[in-house]
Amino acid sequence: MIHQMRSLKGRTAEEFIAWAYKKSGATGADISAFTEIVHTYGVTSPRNILMALEKVIAGIDPDKAVASLYSDVDTRRICQALVKGNWGAIRSELSEASPSDAKLIRASVIGYLRTILLDPEPRLQPKVLSQLILDLSNSTGYDDNILLAQLTAKLWSASKLF
Repeated sequence: MIHQMRSLKGRTAEEFIAWAYKKSGATGADISAFTEIVHTYGVTSPRNILMALEKVIAGIDPDKAVASLYSDVDTRRICQALVKGNWGAIRSELSEASPSDAKLIRASVIGYLRTILLDPEPRLQPKVLSQLILDLSNSTGYDDNILLAQLTAKLWSASKLF
């Protein structure tokens, strides 16, 4: 069954974002900036708004979260596969990545791991999480090609930790 949702525009989109943010139980994210960026990009799909909002709640910059909707790489799948130690799924997503996706992938993974680390009862070892966040934060490439290569190597190593 396919369920087609109506596009959200203007005040309806703002109310939806506020409702979804409240339902998530999150605090501290700049929802007004996120809402403005959603309008700027012209995002009207409830699914896309929720996907981007999830990234904002995880600590990703609102502009990057919305821009990530237009990438062929499923950063959420990479993050979930990482903590399951599923290198095959990570490799599959990275094979679709272009060098310009490298910074987005890095920010998404760091935000996802940070969310797990900040959980009152993290389901993964905090020491491993914090070291991985630090390693990924220190990944710098002279260009996006180098960063993507560094990121691939770090994600491969990290997938062996979980």
